Amino acid sequence: MIWFKLGVFGLGVLLGSLLNNFISWWPQREEAGIGPQAVCPHCGHPWQGLETITLWGRLFAEGRCHYCGDHVPLRYILVELATGLLLVLAFSRAKGVLDMIRLFV
Repeated sequence: MIWFKLGVFGLGVLLGSLLNNFISWWPQREEAGIGPQAVCPHCGHPWQGLETITLWGRLFAEGRCHYCGDHVPLRYILVELATGLLLVLAFSRAKGVLDMIRLFV
C-alpha cells in the first residue's frame, strides 16, 4: 500500500509541476513568442526533462537553476508538495475510481 501512495504522490508532484508551468505562463500568454514552457524565473532559460520538476531540483541540484545558478523560488516546490499530498489524501478517502472522480468534480 505504501508503494501505491508513493506512486500517487509522484503523480501529484508531476501534476503540480504542470500547474506551476501554467501559473507562470498564464500572465505572459498574450506576449508574442511566449509558450507554455517551463523556464527559469531569473534568466528565462528553458528547463528540460527532470529540471521541470522543482522537487527533484530541490533534492539533487540544491534548488538552483542549472544554467544561471540562482535559487528557484520556494513557491514552486510548495505547489508541487501540496498537489502531491492532496492527491494522496483524495485517493486514501476514495472508495474507487468513480468516487475519486466525484471528489474532484
